[in-house]
Amino acid sequence: MLSRREAELCAVGCVCGAVITALAPRVRHLFSRRVALKRRELPSSPHELFQRWLREAEARDGVRARALVLATSAPDDGATARYVLPHSFGDPIILGTNIRSQKARQLLVDGRCELVWRDGDRQVRIRGTAIVAGAADARSLQTFANLAPPRRWGVELLDQGRPIDDEAHDALLRRYETEFNPNNLTACPDNFTAVAVTPATIEFFQGGHPAYINDRFLYVRDQADPTTFNLLARLQA
Repeated sequence: MLSRREAELCAVGCVCGAVITALAPRVRHLFSRRVALKRRELPSSPHELFQRWLREAEARDGVRARALVLATSAPDDGATARYVLPHSFGDPIILGTNIRSQKARQLLVDGRCELVWRDGDRQVRIRGTAIVAGAADARSLQTFANLAPPRRWGVELLDQGRPIDDEAHDALLRRYETEFNPNNLTACPDNFTAVAVTPATIEFFQGGHPAYINDRFLYVRDQADPTTFNLLARLQA
C-alpha cells in the first residue's frame, strides 16, 4: 500500500503526464514550422500550399482553424473586417451571409475584398473580387443546404446586424428552445446568399525569424489562363 507521500507524487506525475501529452502537438507545431520555404520547392498552385497548411492547422485546432478575416470597404462605411467561416476553399472561395449584412451590402457596392488566414507564424492573404450571388443562385441553395440544422433555422429567423434589446434577444432564445425542429426546416430563405470570392493574388507568409528575415511569396492569377497562378516573387518580409 502506498504512503500518503507516494500517492501524492503519483498524482502529480499523472497530472504532469497529461499536461505534456496535451501540449506535445502544440510544441511540435511551434518548432516544426521553422523549416524555411524555398521557391524551388513550392507547388505551382497556391491552393495546394494553402490546403496543406490548412490541414495541419485543422489536425490541431479542428474547425476553428478554417476561420478567415474578410475585409471589405464602401464609401459610406469605410473599411470593415470580420471573421467568417467559409463553406468551401476552392476557386472561388464560398461563404454564406445575410443579404442585409454589412459585408453583403458593402460587397454589392464594391466587390474588391481581402481574406486573411492566420495560424501562428503563418499567414495567407487572398485579394480578389466577390460576387453576392442572391438567394435564388445555385451556390446559395447549396451553401444553405450544407448548414447544420440549427444554423439553417437561425438564418431564417435573424435579421443580422440590426439592433435588438435584451428582451427580444431572450425571446429568440426561448423560440429556439420551444420551436426548433431539425425535421421541419424550410428551403433557403430570401435573406440568405452565398458570397463567391475569386482570388487575384494569394500571398504566403511564414515568420519566426528573430531578425524578421522571414519567408513571403506572392502568387498572381495568370491573365492569359485564368485557371492557373504564377509564382511571381519572393518578397522581403
